[in-house]
Amino acid sequence: MRPWRAVTASLQCVVVSARIVVLDSVTQCQGRVQEGDVLVAGSFAGALSLRLALPFGIRGLIAHAAGIGKDAAGISALGVADTLAIPAAAVDTMSARIGDGPSVHGDGVISHANAAARALGVEAGMSARDAARRLTRAGPPRALAAGLTHETPRVVDETAAGRVVCVDTLSFATSANAGDVVCAGSHSGRVNIEALLRIVKPRGVVASDGGMARDRSGISGLARLEDADVAGAAVDTMSARIGDGPSVHDDGVISHANTAARALGVEAGMTARDAARRLTRAGPPRALAGALAHETPRVLDEIAIGRVVCVDTLSFVTSGNAGDVVCAGSDSGRVNIETLLRIVKPRGVIASDGGMARERSGISGLALLDDAGVAAAAVDAMSARIGDGRSTWQDGVVSAVNARADRAGVMVGQPARVAARQILH
Repeated sequence: MRPWRAVTASLQCVVVSARIVVLDSVTQCQGRVQEGDVLVAGSFAGALSLRLALPFGIRGLIAHAAGIGKDAAGISALGVADTLAIPAAAVDTMSARIGDGPSVHGDGVISHANAAARALGVEAGMSARDAARRLTRAGPPRALAAGLTHETPRVVDETAAGRVVCVDTLSFATSANAGDVVCAGSHSGRVNIEALLRIVKPRGVVASDGGMARDRSGISGLARLEDADVAGAAVDTMSARIGDGPSVHDDGVISHANTAARALGVEAGMTARDAARRLTRAGPPRALAGALAHETPRVLDEIAIGRVVCVDTLSFVTSGNAGDVVCAGSDSGRVNIETLLRIVKPRGVIASDGGMARERSGISGLALLDDAGVAAAAVDAMSARIGDGRSTWQDGVVSAVNARADRAGVMVGQPARVAARQILH
């Protein structure tokens, strides 16, 4: 067998003769996936996901079955991949969290495999981890097949109140869709909604529920939309083809809606077409009020060897914070820490523990910072206001530390202000 190594999105890729790269979404391939890699992704195993990954020269693909859905769209990548001699497989919907690459790789159980994957010994019931190792034996990758998806948002309905547009994936939305209701072929998981909100804040969103998946991860983004004051709903994966925006609009039947959508009359059992029309009645999306957040890092403490700065969210840091200890209002979860490390590697980080949350996900990024050589601590969510970097520094009490912070003398129960100084020294 060729040597291999599983590489997650949060780690720097190490080139060996055949690698397994684990990502939450196929939209994260840029800069992480190289020609010849086997990709394990939290995305659904549809033709759309394959199309987005093909330009990077993948050797094989394992993704999420997403309930399989209407016309088996949740696993439609498998047949297309066979025409390109690329092995591909899908994990059982309830075996892993959709939108969570490590869960697909670590928890996933194969439910479907194409002929190219079966020829390498991949079969139903096998762990995704073992299947990925088998896919490293595949031949060299093939070039991109054109025409699998439509990237331009298409207007499907227009009223005096606003437009309804369709996209096959939320990552195809643009800043021009700020006033639109977006019907998307994507699942409604957190990773997709966060990617959308980094591009644009639309008037409303209707997407697939991805078969719900483990821990209801297929609709975990609806709460994120609620936080952003955006009405959102999901359609039953069996009612519309996942990865096909027009099918979501034309065929979809609502299975779940957030509070903002329900306030507009959207409810389970309604057609997506009717729901989207109702969402056009939502008020225009509001820009972030200046008083709600401070985007410029503020210096709170400075000594000869470095500074302590605060930001309300880790995404507000800049390359100029490379030598600083950053106190942030964000939770210390993996997704926030990955965002931070893509911008800058600071001297240290102190953020909220987000109430710890399920599987200690509120502090799951501390280990990533350890791997990156950054001392880090989290403060008790009850000690400081989450989303308020100054409160993290001024009021926070440390609840968890990584190994590097521990070696610097940071301790549970210590004030964040003291911990920040400890990291500087």
